[in-house]
Amino acid sequence: MVLIAVLGDEPIGFVCVERQPESAWGVLLDNLHALPGYQGIGAGKLLMRAAEDWARAQGETQLYLYVLEGNMPAIGFYERQGWQFVGAEPDRMGGVDITALRYVYRLDRSSV
Repeated sequence: MVLIAVLGDEPIGFVCVERQPESAWGVLLDNLHALPGYQGIGAGKLLMRAAEDWARAQGETQLYLYVLEGNMPAIGFYERQGWQFVGAEPDRMGGVDITALRYVYRLDRSSV
């Protein structure tokens, strides 16, 4: 599922989530972005809540995501939203060795 946040007539952010039935981690929150000029106004929170609602509607109980080690603004945002760090994995991006941090978010079934 892909949702685009719009303010007036202007797209200001998007979220992309993917159901992965074979995954032990749940639904992958693959991308969550707000344009720099619109960060801090709540667009990211609203997009994340929409992803959570969509995952619940699919019968899922958890979301997960990866964030690059050292991306402190994103890590801080996710942790403030209740995401929990569960591990790190080595990876390669553009020919460079990186570390991807895995975070999970347990869905509250009572809000279904």
